[in-house]
Amino acid sequence: MNKNAKDEIYVQLQRQFAQFIADKLQEKDIGAEVVDINKNNNTKYIGLRIGNGDVKPQIRINDYFQSYIDDDMAISEILLDLEKIMDTVPDFKVLDTLDFNNAKDKIFFRLINLELNKNELENIPYKKFLDLAIIFYIYIKNGTNEHSIKITNNILEKWGITVDELYEIAYNNTTSIYLPEVASLLNVLPIEVDEQYRFPLFYASNQVHEYGSNIICYKGLLKEISNKFFDDKDFTIIPSSIHEVLLVENEDYVEDLDSLISEVNQTELNETEVLSPHAYIYLRNEDKIIY
Repeated sequence: MNKNAKDEIYVQLQRQFAQFIADKLQEKDIGAEVVDINKNNNTKYIGLRIGNGDVKPQIRINDYFQSYIDDDMAISEILLDLEKIMDTVPDFKVLDTLDFNNAKDKIFFRLINLELNKNELENIPYKKFLDLAIIFYIYIKNGTNEHSIKITNNILEKWGITVDELYEIAYNNTTSIYLPEVASLLNVLPIEVDEQYRFPLFYASNQVHEYGSNIICYKGLLKEISNKFFDDKDFTIIPSSIHEVLLVENEDYVEDLDSLISEVNQTELNETEVLSPHAYIYLRNEDKIIY
């Protein structure tokens, strides 16, 4: 049996398992249905949409399925875990949240790969940034519970605003709340690096370290980083994931970075977290990024 056939059987078993769990939840009067979940970078998962309220979280089933066949979790434990997830869902009305006046202060932007998400981008507003795409979310927090709603073309049409107006709102919210953080990576490594191998290498993200790669869109930030850390010189941006970037001085070894980035994307990152397969160069005098 070839790998594709094995993968197909595995997917079918996951779907059957998901339906079994959905049936068990329905026996407890909890709404549940099997759904196909589309995530970042065109990754697809079998999942469950659960709950009886306006907000129904979609839960990937693959980890639960693997835990079950590995004898790490019993069905009763899986059901209990899903019920706990339901308890963390923010209590709000979707229609109220999607009202523009209620939503406008909660709109933020993220940075994703354009090519890998081209199918999804047909249905959501976005702005092109280099070979990447800026997309938009409504972020809701109720106590310790958090949730996000992706802004679609339908939502934007109901609001009656343009993509440029949406971007301006999201940019102002994002840059004022998700402040940038830049730190020397060598200072936080768990091992001591010999002096001869030390070179300027910095980690850059936002202060919550989630979807922080978008800080490369913050106006004036890269020039400030050049002034403070790279002696007013150009530097290289390594897109390590959608959550952060690494910054390094421009030297001969930079030419080998693209192959290294591609290898890390394929072997170390969850496929939903890949941002780009290549490095970018920040040109300080022109205040722009090239690739």
